[in-house]
Amino acid sequence: MANTLRYPNDDPGDYKGTIVFKVVDEEAVKEAAQAKIQAGIAKVKASAPNSERVLHELAQNKDGADGLDPKLSSAAEIAVAKKQREAFSTPPPKSQTTQATSILSDTFLPTKNSSVCPYVSLYLPTAFQLQDAVQFENFELGLIGGGIEKGLQEGASVGAAAIGGIKKNFEALGDIGALAGTALNLNNEAASLIAANVASKAKSIGSPAAGAIRSVTGVQLNPNTRALFKSVPLRSFAFTFTMVPTSAVEAQIVKGIVRHFREELYPIGLDMAGINYGYKFPNRFVIETKYNEQTIAGLKFLPAYLTGVSSTYNTQGMGFHSDGNFTSTAITLQFTESKSLMKQHIQADY
Repeated sequence: MANTLRYPNDDPGDYKGTIVFKVVDEEAVKEAAQAKIQAGIAKVKASAPNSERVLHELAQNKDGADGLDPKLSSAAEIAVAKKQREAFSTPPPKSQTTQATSILSDTFLPTKNSSVCPYVSLYLPTAFQLQDAVQFENFELGLIGGGIEKGLQEGASVGAAAIGGIKKNFEALGDIGALAGTALNLNNEAASLIAANVASKAKSIGSPAAGAIRSVTGVQLNPNTRALFKSVPLRSFAFTFTMVPTSAVEAQIVKGIVRHFREELYPIGLDMAGINYGYKFPNRFVIETKYNEQTIAGLKFLPAYLTGVSSTYNTQGMGFHSDGNFTSTAITLQFTESKSLMKQHIQADY
C-alpha cells in the first residue's frame, strides 16, 4: 500500500496478522451525496418539462385537464402532470410492507491516502475485546395494557383489543359506589385487589388509601411488567499496541503513527470574524483486519470515530535512541462506531 506507516517495518513478514486504519474522505462522501441529490432532481425535471407550470394549471381545475391552455401545454405534458397530481393526491395503501435495510453504504467509503494522511498498518494485537449488546426496557402495562395484550394474543384487532381491555378493567373495578358502602371482606382476595385499584385512582385519597388497603389485605396489584426492546447502543472498542523500534527509520515511523492518530482525533476549529464559533467533525476511520492479506471473517467494523488516544513512552526502560527518539512507545486507541449494528451486518461478517 502506497503512503503507509507500517509497524513493524523492519521485519513485516514475521507476523501476518495486521490491522489497517484508513481515514475516511468525508468531503468526497458529501460530494457523492450531493451528486446523487442533483441527479435525482435532474431526472425529475427531465421526465416532466414545465411540470411546475402544468401542475399550477391543473390546480385550478381539479376535475381534469380541461383548464390547461392547449397552446402552452402539450398532450404529453398534460398526461405527465395528471399522473403527478394523482400520485400526490392518492392516499397510501392501508397495508405497508417493510424490507431489510441495505448496508452497502457502510461497506464502500472513499479514504484518504497521501503523505499528509497515510494509511497506518499495525500488527493485530492479542486479546482485544469486542462486546455486542442490545437494550431492553421494563414497561408496566397495568390492568388496561394487560387486557389489550390478551385481546391481541387472541386475535382481536388493535382497536377492538383496546376497547376490550378498558372494558374489562372497569368490569373488574365493579361498582365503586357499592364497594365504598360495604365492609371490605379481608378473606376475598379479588375484592381486596379491586379495592386497592379503586383507592389508587381516587384523587382525594390516592396512594395513602391504596397503601393502607395493601397493608391490611396483604395483596398487591400486578403491574404486568414486560421487557420491551428499546435500541441498539453504539459499539465501542479499543486496541493497544506496544512499539519497540529497532532502527532509526522505524523510530521515525512510530513517531509519525502517534502523531497521525492524535491529529485525526481532534476536530477542526471554525472561526468567524476571528472568533472560534464551532468545530468541524473529525474524520471517521475505516478499520480492516487481515491475515496473510486476506480479510478476517467475523472481524469487520463499521466506520468509526476515534474517541481517545493514550500514549505511554519508554515502557521498557529509561533510555533513548541516539537521535532522541524513545526506545519504546505504547498507544491505546479507543473507537466508537458511527452507527449501530443490525442483523444484516452480522450476516455480512461484521
